[in-house]
Amino acid sequence: MSLLSSPLDCTRSPLAHTCCPPHSRLRLPPLCRRRCRSNCRLPVASARQDNGGKQPFQTRAAAAEVEADVIPRSSDSPLNLGRLSYSAQYDRLFSQPIDAKKPVPKPSKQAQQEEEAAKKGDPIEWASSHRYHHLHTDTPLDPHSPYEGFWWSHMGWLLDNKATLDRVGTRGNTTDLEAQPFYTWIQKTYSWHVVAQLAGLFLLGGLPALVWGGALRIAWVYHITWFVNSASHCWGRQTYNTGDLSRNNWWVGLLAFGEGWHNNHHAFEFSARHGLKWWQVDTTWMVIRTFQLLGLAQNVKLPTEKQKARLAL
Repeated sequence: MSLLSSPLDCTRSPLAHTCCPPHSRLRLPPLCRRRCRSNCRLPVASARQDNGGKQPFQTRAAAAEVEADVIPRSSDSPLNLGRLSYSAQYDRLFSQPIDAKKPVPKPSKQAQQEEEAAKKGDPIEWASSHRYHHLHTDTPLDPHSPYEGFWWSHMGWLLDNKATLDRVGTRGNTTDLEAQPFYTWIQKTYSWHVVAQLAGLFLLGGLPALVWGGALRIAWVYHITWFVNSASHCWGRQTYNTGDLSRNNWWVGLLAFGEGWHNNHHAFEFSARHGLKWWQVDTTWMVIRTFQLLGLAQNVKLPTEKQKARLAL
C-alpha cells in the first residue's frame, strides 16, 4: 500500500513539519524529533544554487567525466572496494548527466563490476532515483525523505514500489545513461550478475563464504548507504542554505567514505569533493584527487569560494 494519501505536489513544508509529519505512519525516533524541533524552525525556500533557476541535474556537468576513470582500483577488502566504487561512480558521477557521445572506458566498466559486488542496483534506476531526490529534496515528491518518517527514508521506500513510482514517474531523467549500450546491458542483466557473484562465493568457500562475503557484507553496505538518506537528513549540522533537511554527519562521513557530508553535497551537487573542510574526512575525494594528480582524472569539478560564500549560513 502506498504511503501517499493526498495529491502529489512539490511544495516544501516548514522543516519542523517535514521532519515530524503529523500523519506519518513511519515516525522519527524521539531523539531525532527533538533535534528536528530545535534545529529546523524556519520555512524552507527552494535553493537554485547559481544555475539560472534550472534544476541542478539538468544543467550541471558530472563530478568527473566518465573518461576520467575516477574509480578506486585497489583496497584492503572487497567491502571497501565496492563501497568506494559506489561512492565515486554512483553518487558523484551519475548524480549529473554524463556525455552520452563518449564511449564507456574499460576502467569504468571494471568499476561497475566492483560496484555490482555491493549489490546497489543497476546504474540507470539508481541514478534516476538519486536525481529525483535532488530535484524534489524533502518534499512529497522526494523518493526517500524523513518527510514520511525516519525509517521510510532509511529503507521503507524500497519496500513500497508504487509510492516510489508515483514520485519518479516515467524515469525520464536518465537519457544520458540510456544512450550508453554498456549501462543498458547492465540494467537488463543485473539480476544475473548478482546470482553469478553469489554462486561464485559459494563455489569458492561454501556457506561461510556466502554468508560473510555475500549476505552480511551486502547488508553492511546497504545500511551504510541508507544512513546517508536517513541519518544525514536528520542529525548533524547545516553549513549551507540548501533549503532542505540535508546535514553534515561526521560518523556517516567516516562509514560511507565521505558521503556523510551531505549538506555540502546538496549545496554543490556538481562537486567531486564532499568534505569541503580540511577536517571533513572524504576518502572518495582522496582517491579522486590522487587519480587527478596521476593524470587519470580530468574535468574534476569543485565549488569556488564565491559559490560557497553565497550559500553559507
